[in-house]
Amino acid sequence: MRFPVSELPNKAFLMALLEQVITRQQTTALIIVTCETLRDTAGVLQETQREILLLTLVEKLKSVLAPRMVLTQVSGYDFAIIAHGVKEPWHAITLGQQILTIINERLPIQGIQLRPSCSIGIAMYYGDLTAEELYGRAVSAAFTARRKGKNQIQFFDPAQMEAAQQRLTEESDILTALDNHQFAIWLQPQVEMRSGNVLSAEALLRMQQPDGSWELPEGLIERN
Repeated sequence: MRFPVSELPNKAFLMALLEQVITRQQTTALIIVTCETLRDTAGVLQETQREILLLTLVEKLKSVLAPRMVLTQVSGYDFAIIAHGVKEPWHAITLGQQILTIINERLPIQGIQLRPSCSIGIAMYYGDLTAEELYGRAVSAAFTARRKGKNQIQFFDPAQMEAAQQRLTEESDILTALDNHQFAIWLQPQVEMRSGNVLSAEALLRMQQPDGSWELPEGLIERN
């Protein structure tokens, strides 16, 4: 149940593992990585060069995966990753971006300079699909990503894509605010109505916006 050359588990092995995921009702992500460079260089590179390209890309993919994640090869240029431990779309898209970054690195092969490209499709499993349905969704998402152009990431569910991108944008805003010292502690006094005496104060963390206003604490709490 191994794919030639790469020695990665093949599609049959992948589907067997997905059946286990379904049986155990484990929330996870299935990620399809389509490497267009492997497809486009067929008949262009020599066989040894293509093998070097394939094996190098496999090692790159392995380098960004957590120990529990499983990398398989389902065709000559398609890989599938069972991302155990990934429970939210934002985590899945972060992993997808890491994959894109490392795949896109310039790659010299026997005097030839390549910059590999890939398309990534993601399907989340929350306990409501069969193994075939989950796989089909990830493949469909990868196809949609490929139609949008090279080096794209696409969720099967557009709402998950939007939610993941929003989460990453918010995290970026918070990190920028930390660097720019845009956080401040506001004290909200608790006053005894009869006497008017201040009994205590509630500390509130607020973030200054580009327009000078201060974001309410509820907005920050929702980001956690």
